[in-house]
Amino acid sequence: MAEEDLECGRWCFVELLRSFFLDDLLENGTPRGKKDAATELSNLCIYQGNKGRAVRADIVPALVKILSDSSSHRMVDEALTILSVLASNLDAKTAIVKANTLPALIGILQTGQARNRENAAAILLSLCKRDNEKLVAIGRLGAVVPLMDLTKNGTERGKMKATSFAPFIFAAASSSSSQVSK
Repeated sequence: MAEEDLECGRWCFVELLRSFFLDDLLENGTPRGKKDAATELSNLCIYQGNKGRAVRADIVPALVKILSDSSSHRMVDEALTILSVLASNLDAKTAIVKANTLPALIGILQTGQARNRENAAAILLSLCKRDNEKLVAIGRLGAVVPLMDLTKNGTERGKMKATSFAPFIFAAASSSSSQVSK
């Protein structure tokens, strides 16, 4: 019986995320309600067990929509913060890539505000670390120049993330070019 109660609690949590956060607040709420919902969602997702539940509740596509929707520009910082929290989870990484987030993240890296550039770099680093295919893809999408700029002109955290990214990108680029020449 206790296992059934636990499973019911997990299901209820996913449904709460889906209905309350997505439908009621993130998509239809007031600006203040949206910010409060994003803060609470971020706090919930800090717990590792909730990251997979958030993914199952389809939080990632809603966050990606915020990144690419010009009318949601005030929520980009919150969406990036939540994505950076989720990006440490394998299911979330898969969902983030599947939602075609890389171009939006690179766009933010190129033209965003300092904190947003920092968060975009952190998410990209988490998604691409030890994955040459994704590293080559973000290089082709134009991430190298803004990452190099971030090493010089970013926040301290942004500089640190971009600097730690450089060896991975260059290694992926050299292995990609050596495979092409074979």
